[in-house]
Amino acid sequence: MTDLSILLPPDSGWRGLSAHAINNRGQIVGYGLHNEQFHAFLLTLDAATTTITPTSLQWDATLGGVDYGYQVIGANVPQDTTVALYWSSSDQFADHIGGPVAGSSMTIAAGTPVGTYGPFTMLATQLENTPLGATHLLVVTDPDNVLGNFSETNNVRSLVASPPSTHKPMMTQELCHEFQVRRLHRSVLSSQYAL
Repeated sequence: MTDLSILLPPDSGWRGLSAHAINNRGQIVGYGLHNEQFHAFLLTLDAATTTITPTSLQWDATLGGVDYGYQVIGANVPQDTTVALYWSSSDQFADHIGGPVAGSSMTIAAGTPVGTYGPFTMLATQLENTPLGATHLLVVTDPDNVLGNFSETNNVRSLVASPPSTHKPMMTQELCHEFQVRRLHRSVLSSQYAL
């Protein structure tokens, strides 16, 4: 049992609070005295009481790609937020390159209970278009700071972008042209010696 008065500022004017119900968003309804007048109330707990942190991020040698997960700590998630993978030029979200990796953003719905979730797998084929300058892959929880308590320490986990053998960089147009020229050159040499 929790004394609801400890959740309010001392000068709020409320006392003698009696809770009657709580929903999955952490909102509490009840009755109490406000400035010595009897009133009903709706108390919405601060979103900062909920923290969502990454629990894992690792290369998946069996399936290829990466596995990741997260945990909800403190209280049920009060409003929808997300978890997603990002490419970055460092181990920091501040240096992320572009938006979330395509197909990696997942909604963490309001009401999601305290607990651990995952592992989720992002296949190597979904990670093939590594942007120029990317040195790290990040899993980031609540990247838009919906809960109001985002920090690099609590909401980001990084992995050096040394992909598994199934992860192949895209061939640039210049390399493709060079490859075609060399293949043509070998073909011409082969035909000369065949005579």
